[in-house]
Order: sequence, then C-alpha cells, then structure tokens
Amino acid sequence: MSIAELTQKRLSHVESCRNNGDNSHRIIANLYSDSTHFLYELLQNAQDAEATSVSFELHLDRLETSHNGRAFSFTDVESITTIGSSTKSNEPNKIGKFGAGFKSVFSITDTPHIYSGIYNFKISDYIIPETIDPLENQSDERTSVLLPFDRAEIDAKALYDSIAKRLRSIGKDELLFLSNLCRIDWKIGDEAGYVEKAIDEASETRSLITLETHNKTERFELYRRGFTIENKLLECKIAFALNTEDRYVSIGTNPLYVFFPTVVPTNLQFLVHAPYKTTPNRETINFSDPQNQTITDNIVELYKSVLIDMAERKVLDVESLGLFPLSSQTGELSQKLFEASVYLFKTHPLIPTREGGYALPSSLFSLNAELDHEFFYKSQIHTLFEKTAWIDEGFYKPIHLVLKRFLNSYLNVMEYKLNDILHAITEEYLVEQSNEWISTLYGEFDKAKHYVNIYLSTRPLARLEDGSQIPFKSERGDIQVYIHPGMSTRFQCLHPDATASTGAKSFLSSIGVKTPDIIDEIKEYILPTLITLSKDPDSTETYLQGMGALLEIYNDSEPSNRSRIVELVKNSPCILSIHRAERKCVRPHEVYLPTASLKRWFAGDTSIIILDESLWTILSGTELGKSLPFHTRPVIQLMAPHIDSVHKDRLRHTPSIADRGGDDFSWEGLVHLLSTPIDKEVSLSIWNFLITYLDEKRNVLRGYYMAEPGQ
Repeated sequence: MSIAELTQKRLSHVESCRNNGDNSHRIIANLYSDSTHFLYELLQNAQDAEATSVSFELHLDRLETSHNGRAFSFTDVESITTIGSSTKSNEPNKIGKFGAGFKSVFSITDTPHIYSGIYNFKISDYIIPETIDPLENQSDERTSVLLPFDRAEIDAKALYDSIAKRLRSIGKDELLFLSNLCRIDWKIGDEAGYVEKAIDEASETRSLITLETHNKTERFELYRRGFTIENKLLECKIAFALNTEDRYVSIGTNPLYVFFPTVVPTNLQFLVHAPYKTTPNRETINFSDPQNQTITDNIVELYKSVLIDMAERKVLDVESLGLFPLSSQTGELSQKLFEASVYLFKTHPLIPTREGGYALPSSLFSLNAELDHEFFYKSQIHTLFEKTAWIDEGFYKPIHLVLKRFLNSYLNVMEYKLNDILHAITEEYLVEQSNEWISTLYGEFDKAKHYVNIYLSTRPLARLEDGSQIPFKSERGDIQVYIHPGMSTRFQCLHPDATASTGAKSFLSSIGVKTPDIIDEIKEYILPTLITLSKDPDSTETYLQGMGALLEIYNDSEPSNRSRIVELVKNSPCILSIHRAERKCVRPHEVYLPTASLKRWFAGDTSIIILDESLWTILSGTELGKSLPFHTRPVIQLMAPHIDSVHKDRLRHTPSIADRGGDDFSWEGLVHLLSTPIDKEVSLSIWNFLITYLDEKRNVLRGYYMAEPGQ
C-alpha cells in the first residue's frame, strides 16, 4: 500500500466518523492533563526507534525536533496515523503501546510534519497522512518532526512559554530510565542547553549514571531486575541520587516512573521505574491487574536485593537507611516495600552497628540517649543482656527518629535504660571494671537517682578499698560504707579513686555516704563493742571503761553531736542492767535507776529491770546520764476498772470526770508492794510518788484511785 492509498483509506474513515458523530480522535488527543506532555511522547518515539540523541528547537510559531534513530517504515506511517494498532503492542519494553501517545501533539498543532527516511508527510484530521516535500538539507540519518502552532484555539505565546519552561528543566525525568537515549539538546532562540547521560556498569544489575546538563551534574546509582511476563523480557529499576562524594541522598518524594514520571505518588525518597500497564494517558495504574501485580512483586524483590547488596558493599549506613520506607505507608507500592523492609531486617543482618558491621535485631544493644554511650560501650555493658553489638550511633540523631522507632516498634530492638542496667548488673561484672569506671558510673547514677535508690540494698554497687563490691545499704536500709578519710581507718570505706569525680561526689552525698566522724565511730564500733561486752560477766570492767570513754567523747562534743550521741544510745541495747538476778543489756527506756526509793519500791519484785550499780556510778550526775530516758519513778500502767461508772460517779468529787473513760491506772510494782507489809517508810514512799505525779500531771491523775476488791 502506498501513502496515497493510505490517505484515501483514512479520508473514508474520517468521513464515516463525522457521519456517525465519532469524535474519539479529538478526545484521545486531549487525554493528558499536562499541556507539554507531548514532549514525553516525542522522546518515547525516539527511544522506541533506538535513537541515542534527540534535539528540540523552539520557535515562536513552531517546535522542531529530530533524532538519530531508525527511519520510518510504511508500517510506522500506518501505525502513527491510527489508534489502537500500534506496532509496539506486543513489545512490553516499548513505551508507546497504545497507539495513542503521538496523538498528544494534536493538542498544540493541527498538522504535524514528519520527515523520516523515504517518508515525508504531514497528518491532518488526526489520522490522514499527506505526502509533502522533504526539508532542505534533510539528513537520511535523522528523523525530524515539525509541530506548527496552528490550532485556532491555542494561545501561541502561552504555549511557547510553557514549552520553553519544560525544555529548560529537561533532566532525569526525561533520560534516566531510557535504555537507548543518551543525549537531549534544546535550543530556544539564542539560548541552548543539553542533558547527556553516561553509564558506568558496576555489575550485572547495578550502574552508575551521570546526567550532565549545561548548568549542573547529577549522579545516580541504578539497580535493575529482569523478569518475564508471557515470555516477554521486562525490567524494573530503582535509582538513588548520589552527592559529590557518592553518598546516597534524598531527592524528596517522587512519582512512580513508567519510563517517564506518572502522576502516581510513591512517597519514596528514591526513584522507581517499572513497565506497568497504564491507562492510555499513562496517568493511572491499576495495581490489582494481574500483570501489574507481578510487576509489583518484582519491584519488591529488586528492593530486597538492593538492601542486601548495599550491606555487602558496606555502603548501607544510617544516613542511607533514612531513604528507605521504614514506617507504615499509604501508597500500595510503598506499603509493600515497607512490609518487605520489616521482613528483611528481621531475617538478614542489615542494621548498621557501632562496630562497623551489620547485625540482626535480636543481637543488637540499644542504650537510652540520656546515658553516656562511650562510657558504657567501653565496659561491654551489652554482654549483661547477651547482645553482641551496639546499634550505630547515627540512630540517635534527632533527624533519624523514624529509624529509631522502626528498630523499637517493628524490629523489637529494646532501648535499655539505667533501670535495666541496674537490674541486670552483677558483682562479677563490676569487679572487672576499673575504679575510674566505677567513679564515672556513680556520675551516671547522679543523673537518675530515682532509678538507683531502689537498688542500694540489693545490688553490689559500692566499690570498697580492697576492690570488692557490696551494697551501699544494709538490709535494714542503713548506709554501710563511707568515703575514705585519707588515713588509716577501720571503717568500711569506698576506694578513693571510685569517689574522685564530681558526679560521684554528688551522687554519694545525695544518698548519705560521707566521711566517717566520731558519731560513726560510736555507731559502728563503740556501741556494738559495749553490747558484746555487757553479755560477758568476765568483761564487766572493760565494759565500764568503754562507757567511761563514751562519756568522755560526749563531754568533748559539740552540742549538735551530743544530741546525736544521745539518740544513738537511746536506740541501742547497750545499758548493763539486772533482771531476775541476771545481767541483761537493754535500751535506756526499759530500765529503772538504782535509787534507794526505787529499790525499796521494787524490793523482791524480780520482774523489774534495774540499772547496774557500777554503771550508774559512772553516769550519775552527768549530762549524758540525765539525757537518757531512764525511769526515775514507777511507770503508770493502765488497768481494767474494778467498779462500774455508777460507783465511780458516787466516789468522785467531780462527777463529770467519770465520763472521760473506762480505764483505771496503777503504778508498775504497786500490786507487789501492797502485798508486802506496809511500814511507815513504804507508806511515805507511796505518798511521795503520788504527790510528785499529782504536781506534774494533775490533769492525768486527778480522781484516780485504788480500791480493795469488794468495796
């Protein structure tokens, strides 16, 4: 068939369409939302013709373009002048598979002119070819397309400006994913520019691509994966932007590419290309289409291989991880890539470590950002938790919060806090650390005292002078260690080097650890020794000497320390006494002084505890003796009432007193005393005690009495 015959055929078709109201050609020509989209279609024609270079020249009234690809055949002429019978319909890697792409030029022109090989023709009414004269100086090696701005409804100036803007921005979008085209030149009046692609094949599946323009250079690392659909070889690709140091960098979020950018967002910080089946205007992708699902599966597999390859080449660092989808996504493709990320990181050692390698989540140790990582890293603290490596320090940067959350929430990499360390720490681990390390540890404790306090009695955190470890507090909750005084001492002191740092000093002060003083001497040594001596009849003399020394210390002390000494003695069972004719060591408030009146009062009553006479000889008349709560009179004791309230009311002078309660009182030892013969001396003693109580505590004792049974 000749061009003339084809023209007649198309004329008949156009006439038929007009008679039947078929306006499909015009509709298809205006499918695209972007008025300059036709530039992509011109590039795809060049790509499909295996061209390596394309040029554009913009004039006020037209756009001229040419490429060095294969010249038109008659089949190409026939295909470009119809819709739905593209020569590329069985070639999935060819871009223009729908026969509709070239029709986009009709959005700016009514009569595109094509000059290619032996065919020179223009197209009118969308599908009617008409032979025209060749161009002057036309090259047999180039195909040229001339697009006059001859549509009546267009604004030629506005169109010129929009095309000019697009030509000036030509770069990765137009050239990166095309396998044949390597250079695009453009000219706008006296202004000219270009973009040229250079490919360095790094491996069978990875290339380094340089895109150089008239004013900048961009570099990309491109991964590719081949696969087949219906016995047709296809490729999907992933590209990462590189900076001048060849490190991966974000280029913001970009759309999905089907050779050229679509309007489908990916929310990814790298570029993805795949030969998806799209709608005729290439702006919509049906991801549920079986073929497209297969393509998506291959993108996921390519994505996995990219991560593994980067790790094997040791270029997968924290900064580059920030480019990957490591949080839940909204887009279908990006969500599948996120799910692949979770699976891959759980099953492959891909997480960068501080040691410079990669590890599985189960092997990784992550420490709370508030703690001193360098300090704990040197001491191999992670071994307490059976971990083999630390996460890379880069994860702790604020800009990588998403990465940190990915580790914690999706990979279950626990972030250990000081509380966890305290719970896991052992004596064996601590004794292996230096004194300086222990001092720094105390400084870390000072930052989080609320965590440490509950472990002071249960964990051996105190480093003693001999290098051993014990808890800071006893089981009773008392501090049991001291800061070393700098001289020979019998106290249980911390190693001086372990208390040297400012943080250590602050922490130790906050929990009450201090340098031992005379009060500590009394508490730790004098009183325990006195208690021990008091139990041994053969050590009475030594005991009394010790009490004398304690009295001297008290007398020589400042008033504040005197009150502390009194409190220590008051709460210590160090007072030598006699009970049931045997020696007994009790607290001061449990014992009666051996005065003549009290000895007479309690004569024969073996239940009473009386202070040892020899000890009283030492303490009698001293301020310390007066400050201790020894009993100097019989103790008042509650007792059940012997008569009812009616009799009480009758006996008392003030009836209202009977309303104050139901208990009566007695004195300790009074029952025993009244059971013995009462002489004048005993009677006088009873009255003296009574008068004394009435004088001091008349509101307590007024109206109290003792009655004989039956009265």
